[in-house]
Amino acid sequence: MLENQELLRRQRRNLRIVLVLSLIGSSYSFINNLFTCIALPFLTSQYQAGVMEGPISLMCNMAGVPADLFKASFEEMLAVPRSFYLISGLLYGCSLAGVILMFCFKKNGFHFYTIAQLLILIVTILFLGKSHVPLGDIMFTALFIGYYFLSLKNLGIINTPAESQLTQEPESQKNSEEDDPENTNEN
Repeated sequence: MLENQELLRRQRRNLRIVLVLSLIGSSYSFINNLFTCIALPFLTSQYQAGVMEGPISLMCNMAGVPADLFKASFEEMLAVPRSFYLISGLLYGCSLAGVILMFCFKKNGFHFYTIAQLLILIVTILFLGKSHVPLGDIMFTALFIGYYFLSLKNLGIINTPAESQLTQEPESQKNSEEDDPENTNEN
């Protein structure tokens, strides 16, 4: 009995450690995408006016990054539709809500997180193309979803369909026995 309680305590602690990683990632992405959505028109106008040449060159020199490489990625970011950043920000907000609900050991949190993460991959493919979704993103998404599913299942928060049927069968048999007049015991 004490071993089971200790095991559950460890599983909850490990789950919370991994949830902190998702909390950090979802929070950062939520803020980053919404900020980019808001700032994109300003950044575009400043870049087109040539105002950002000096800061970009200074930043590249300080970081030791070729300015041409940074400019190319910055121009690519500016070319992405503003709606992509808005949709991504909202989806990361749903992912963040799912993580918070999982912190409270709610099954709905897993569903929010899973749907949001899968939609983020789909939205990225739709807006930017397959080349902008690294295999690592797909693998990490699958890894985290799988870990959360197994952890929540082991903690008894999520039941698989087979487990749900097993727990529901005895109740349905009890109801059918109670309704059957031949099975009643009259004293």
